[in-house]
Amino acid sequence: MSSSISIPPPGFASRPEPPPDELMTGAPVDRGLLGESRRKLDSRRLGAFVLDILILLVVVVPLRLHYGPDLGAAVFGSALVLTYHFLFEIARGQTIGKRAVGLRVVMADGSPVTVRAASARAVLRSLDCTGAGLLVYMLSRGRRRRIGDYAAGTIVCDVARVGTFSRPLVAMDAAYPGIWIAIGLTLMVLTTGGHTPWSYRAGADRACASATAFLASNGPPSPIDVEAVHSQLEIALARMRPPPNWRDRHQQLLSRLHMENAVMLSSGEVAPAVSADARAAMRQLGYRDCASVL
Repeated sequence: MSSSISIPPPGFASRPEPPPDELMTGAPVDRGLLGESRRKLDSRRLGAFVLDILILLVVVVPLRLHYGPDLGAAVFGSALVLTYHFLFEIARGQTIGKRAVGLRVVMADGSPVTVRAASARAVLRSLDCTGAGLLVYMLSRGRRRRIGDYAAGTIVCDVARVGTFSRPLVAMDAAYPGIWIAIGLTLMVLTTGGHTPWSYRAGADRACASATAFLASNGPPSPIDVEAVHSQLEIALARMRPPPNWRDRHQQLLSRLHMENAVMLSSGEVAPAVSADARAAMRQLGYRDCASVL
C-alpha cells in the first residue's frame, strides 16, 4: 500500500500560529500554572494575611488613637497600607507576611508582577476583604483568585513553584504611592482643620445652627427656653469626638454653654454681657455657627 504526499496548491498560505492564550487583562497565561489547584495554600495565605495585618497595625492604630474616627486620617492610613503592599509586591512579589510563609505573587504566566498589576491589587484589597471578595475567592475554586487577581492578571503561588525574585526600587515606583499618600494627607489636613462637610467642626456648627434655628422659630426666647436648648446642645456636643487639635477648643465650647446655663438658672434672664463675650470667643475659636447660639 503506497502513501501519497499532499502538496499545497500554488499561492496557498498556511494559517498563522494562534496567539498565546491571554486573560481579559491582555496578560499572557501559563494555563498549567493558572489552572492548578492552590487550595492547600489557604492556611498559609491566612497566616500571611494575619502577619501583614499585625505589622500594619503599628501604623494604623496610632492614627486611630490620635485622630479617632476621622475620615481623613482613615484615608491616610489606607494610603499607607496600599503603599506597603504595592512596594513589596513590585520589589519581591512578596509582602513580609507572604515571605514568611513561602508565597509569592506572580503574573498568570509566572513572570514578576508589573507596576500596574501591583497597583490594581493594592487598590482592590479593601474590596477583597468584604463578603463579595470572599465569595469571588471561593467561586474561583482551586485557583484561589481574588478580585484583585482577576483585575491584575495575577496569582498567588508557592514560592517553590515559581522561584524567588527581587529588583531594586526606582524613582518611578513612587508614582502610585505618592498619589495615594498625597490624597490621604490632604484630606486628613482638611478634615482635622474643619474644612470638610464631615469634619468635627462642621458637625459642631451644624448642631449649633440647628439650636439657633429652633430658638428663632418661636419668637424671642425666654431664659427657660434658652437654658433647655443649651442643655440639649451641650449633650449633643459632649457626644462628639474632636480630633486632637480641637479638643481644647471643644472643652471651651462646652464650658461656655455650661456657664451660660448657670448664669440663666441663677438670675432667671439671659446676660447680654456674658453672651457677647461668649460669641466673640466662639468666633475666635473657629465655631462660626456656635457663636450665634450663645
